[in-house]
Amino acid sequence: RDGFTIAVSENTQLARIARSTVLSDDAFSIVVPILEQVLGWRAGDIRSVFESNGLTLHEWEKARTDRVTIREAIARVEAAE
Repeated sequence: RDGFTIAVSENTQLARIARSTVLSDDAFSIVVPILEQVLGWRAGDIRSVFESNGLTLHEWEKARTDRVTIREAIARVEAAE
């Protein structure tokens, strides 16, 4: 494989060579296109793996650019209190 370039900004120079672009405030969001495009996971499986680690994909706008918002799962936050 030649690699899997992920852009993390809407920079048009980078977007042309990137296979995927992710815009998010959370660095872990780059895992989403890797799981989907490299490993062939379905959206439901990706959501499940995030949830099993106490996170939720709060928003996920799928397009050439994935916009992802990740939050701590409510149950995990309440358990800590």
